Amino acid sequence: MHEWTLISQTVEEIIRQAQENKIGHVDAVALAIGEKEHITEDALKFCFDSLANGTILEKTKLEIKKTQGRG
Repeated sequence: MHEWTLISQTVEEIIRQAQENKIGHVDAVALAIGEKEHITEDALKFCFDSLANGTILEKTKLEIKKTQGRG
């Protein structure tokens, strides 16, 4: 599942950055996804919720914006 890999890497990086900057809670995460990508919002949200469970991102809102993309 492409969404799992994308969100896994994103969650890891957000947690790393938060720890590095001594941030204990993140209110929201905003992702911009190209419209031509074969990625579904529901899958992204499911993966995010699953990976965020038990972390500082557990109550974080995932905001997804579809964009034109670069291609």
